Amino acid sequence: MKDDNISDFLPLTNLTAQDFDKTIAKLDEFWKAKSIAILDKLGFHVLPGAAILAWNEKISLKLLNYCKENNWTSVTIRTDKAKETGENIPRGGYQVQINKLETEIKKHLRNGRIVIVHEPRDRYKNLYGINVLYDNKIPTELYFEVVGHGFEVSNLNRGDIQPHEKLVIRKKNDEFVILKRDIISNSEYKNSVNLRYQQIGISLMDQTVESSMSKKNLQNYGRAFLKKHGYALLNSTYEKIPLNYIKQISHSVIRLPYKMSKLGITIDQLVLSITVFDSEQLVYWDMVLPKHKYEGIKVD
Repeated sequence: MKDDNISDFLPLTNLTAQDFDKTIAKLDEFWKAKSIAILDKLGFHVLPGAAILAWNEKISLKLLNYCKENNWTSVTIRTDKAKETGENIPRGGYQVQINKLETEIKKHLRNGRIVIVHEPRDRYKNLYGINVLYDNKIPTELYFEVVGHGFEVSNLNRGDIQPHEKLVIRKKNDEFVILKRDIISNSEYKNSVNLRYQQIGISLMDQTVESSMSKKNLQNYGRAFLKKHGYALLNSTYEKIPLNYIKQISHSVIRLPYKMSKLGITIDQLVLSITVFDSEQLVYWDMVLPKHKYEGIKVD
């Protein structure tokens, strides 16, 4: 007799057509996790990973074997929730060692979330974090928001830090041209750097310790952490995102609605979150349909 518990461990990448349909159906209300499977199916570069919907010994063994098969000693953790409300969303994108996974996964499951485990990536080595908006009302234009070296795309998604750069891109014949480009001022960028150092400091602190520290001390702690572990410190001025990344992303995103229609998915708008890592590799994290975001919020 088949053990249905195994279906609560769902690989999201390299799926057969049959497994893709089953996975999409199982994750119907979990749009972030579902969108990873869709992006992978459509040929976008997403990190290999799986969704965990429950926990027991068999799922634990399945996860350990999955990590072993991929030669992972740690994973990148993210979470998702059906009918997200936008409140108390835990920060994801952090690495967890395999021997600490059970504790971490159970914590999120107890809070009514599912867990997504990905191939590990070091968030302190980001070159750019990017959100791209596509809107069917103007299908030849894309809207970019970008943060630079050492920042995370989640800084944009959570509104922690204002974009360092905003662009409007238009497709003209087979080329993409920049219609508008707004760059953050040097003073505003320096403020965002201090906020980022502070955020890193907070992420490394016990909550009781963090609450007793000044902003300046937290900033110094975040800066010292990067230096101690051999990471490059944040740039003193913002460096514009190179045109080759803009073109590469635009070529892929502009055709995404058409590709999605082949899977029976129609959209009015979508936002894709992307990171350029220090290897210059682009990773697509997920896509959000604005009309589905925070469905748990009631609008009068």
